[in-house]
Amino acid sequence: MFELLNRKEIKCVLEGSREAREIIERAHYLITSSFDFAYNKRIGQIHIAAWHGFPLKVIGFFDSAAASETYVKGLKVITTQTDLITATSRFSHITLSGMFSVDPHKVKETGYPRNDMMFNNNSKQKLQELLDTDIS
Repeated sequence: MFELLNRKEIKCVLEGSREAREIIERAHYLITSSFDFAYNKRIGQIHIAAWHGFPLKVIGFFDSAAASETYVKGLKVITTQTDLITATSRFSHITLSGMFSVDPHKVKETGYPRNDMMFNNNSKQKLQELLDTDIS
């Protein structure tokens, strides 16, 4: 995938590389599909957890009965550092807010950006062009 994206002139770098660390350090916005980067977020950076699905399993603080003290402390750090969490609905909003013990004002009902592209006009054609593959 890395090589394909670079051939299509879509800038990407390998996770953990020096170049990746430099880009992350300079970035004003950190947009992830989880809580990645929240631990190391610098002052002034904004972390958006563009969540990757509805939580059908027990996670976060809802799972704290089975979790270690270290896990719970780490979870508090990353959820405190996250500035915005995306949700698909009011129910998802309430569930994510509770599971991660975050201020409900930090959760916004936006849909999921990585999925929404599939519902836009010409999305199948755009994906086919990007992958240079017949996806029919």
